[in-house]
Amino acid sequence: MPAILNRYSQRTGTLGRALFAPVALAAMAACSDTTTESDSYIPAATSIAIADPGLVRDGDVITLTATVKDQRQRTMTSVPVQFVTVDPTVAVVTGGNVLTALREGTTELVVVAGTVQQRRPLSVVLHPVAAIDVATPTVTLLVNGQQRIAPTVRGLDGRVLTGRPLTWESGNPAVARVSTDGLVTAVGAGETFVVARYGTISRVVNIQVAALATSYAVSNIDGRTLPTNVYEELITRDDGSKYVLVERLEAGTVTVGDRYTVNLTIAEIERTVFQGNTIERVMRRRTINDQGAVHYNWLNATARFESSLVGTLSHEVRPDLLGPRLLFRLSGTNTIWGLGLRTAQ
Repeated sequence: MPAILNRYSQRTGTLGRALFAPVALAAMAACSDTTTESDSYIPAATSIAIADPGLVRDGDVITLTATVKDQRQRTMTSVPVQFVTVDPTVAVVTGGNVLTALREGTTELVVVAGTVQQRRPLSVVLHPVAAIDVATPTVTLLVNGQQRIAPTVRGLDGRVLTGRPLTWESGNPAVARVSTDGLVTAVGAGETFVVARYGTISRVVNIQVAALATSYAVSNIDGRTLPTNVYEELITRDDGSKYVLVERLEAGTVTVGDRYTVNLTIAEIERTVFQGNTIERVMRRRTINDQGAVHYNWLNATARFESSLVGTLSHEVRPDLLGPRLLFRLSGTNTIWGLGLRTAQ
């Protein structure tokens, strides 16, 4: 076999060397090029594409993303990016890529990856108003009293919206006026309403105005019409028999001016049951008296009664359309009676 190969080599001669040489050179060149490319190719950020954040409304919080590519347009996932905004009063970026839209306006997003920087316009539009909330749907004031209504403007998803100026209107300025910032002033006794508006969205607040008289009768206690029981206790006599001691608020009067006077009539009743029949007997009647100075607070239409008979004892008057309500504290106790007052005839 070696002899045959040798004769073949001699017969082909130069032609064989000419045929095999280019193949060998090409193979060597290919190996040489691959080694050079591998040694010189170092990925580096050359371009950044900022993902479209979509529609941005004030109050939105959006996580920004960007795609970084190298010189061969290959995506680089390990390169950190940092976002900022040109006008941080329109929107601000925290944590590197969390965008918070603050107000309506335009600015630019700027993203940096290494030495490469890219910009994209950013527009912030107003989030639509869906509702106007108020803490108290009905406001009750005494004549000359004032109270500011503090509405909360909410968006489609219930978020609180700021920077939404409202317009205000009174249904009857002769009963109550309202300022451009929601301050209601009671003018005359009666009922009306004020309306807060933003575009087509509105909220109505009922206004009740009561006049402050000088003489009242107590008509109810905690909503219960007089006379009504205010205290009951089971009593055991010395002979072992039992009865129920009932204290019943029968009537009361209140006068108000620079000073106040309160007179409440209490009946002490013995209640027994005999042969299935309930028997009540009035044992005695007593009067609870108090008087002192009146301190008015026209800003919230309340008054404080400061006793001159019992030290540190005071009571509070709150407005009501049908007449003031007196939160009367019993001396020496933690008991408070909510006395409804009606103008004395």
